[in-house]
Amino acid sequence: MDSKIITQKYLQEIFDYKDGNLLWKNKTVDSIGRSKNHLNGQIAGTLEKHGYLRVRIDNKNYLIHRLIFLYNYGFLPIQVDHIDGNTLNNHIENLRQATNAENCQNSKLSINNKSGVKGVSWHKTHKKWVANIQTPNKRYTIGYFDKIEKAKIAIIEARNKLHGEFARHY
Repeated sequence: MDSKIITQKYLQEIFDYKDGNLLWKNKTVDSIGRSKNHLNGQIAGTLEKHGYLRVRIDNKNYLIHRLIFLYNYGFLPIQVDHIDGNTLNNHIENLRQATNAENCQNSKLSINNKSGVKGVSWHKTHKKWVANIQTPNKRYTIGYFDKIEKAKIAIIEARNKLHGEFARHY
């Protein structure tokens, strides 16, 4: 196996997929013929500092969710998005093909957000809540609002319209 190209066939030779996990098959051999002893059925992967599981195959690190997508669908998209936002939920039903923009649209509320509402911030000059949303080509100001609740309603409506299935409100 060429260590630069990982295929669905190769993944299915060394792993089984079950319940959002890749399970090592009996004994594997790396690309230069070294034996790798893994317990049959042992869950593959190590948690990395960014909250994703990764595994080392043929001296190269791979993100588990990308391998699970490849294992099941036979190709790797630009990005693989976790529908529920949980980076440890690698059930195939929770993974979908995405562009970078779509993946960003499905992002969680930033830890730097002070309003508690995604896309809403306080505008000091206008002394009002402002709702902003972004698409790949443009940033939109939805409006300025006296009450945060009205800004929240407006941003949710705009996000549903502009981001569709990738809209995440929290």
